[in-house]
Amino acid sequence: MQNPGKLKWTVLAACLLFCAGLWADDAENAPAPAGLVLMNGAVYTVNPEQPWAEAVAVSDGVIRYVGDDAGVKAWAGPETRVVDLHGRMLLPGFQDGHAHPLWAGIDHEQCSLTDLTTAEQ
Repeated sequence: MQNPGKLKWTVLAACLLFCAGLWADDAENAPAPAGLVLMNGAVYTVNPEQPWAEAVAVSDGVIRYVGDDAGVKAWAGPETRVVDLHGRMLLPGFQDGHAHPLWAGIDHEQCSLTDLTTAEQ
């Protein structure tokens, strides 16, 4: 029979090495911290496969994560700006594509209205 004390320490050492390997794998697979994390909200994704979420992580102007609050925490680092939405809705960005031709032309000197002769034009 082996020494029970030695066996106990061998098993403990093996467990520690195994756990250290798991932690190393987790560290390698952990995402780089995002610049912005929005959480605790009603996020409308416009994705039919996942129309609603709770949280979003954004890094370098790119959405890196869309999902639940628990999952987004992996994206938060010491420099991450974390915004609690307090249940408010987050929608995709809307860009207003209209312009007032006269002011746009004056501002950009690119809108020539001199060829127009009727109200319809």
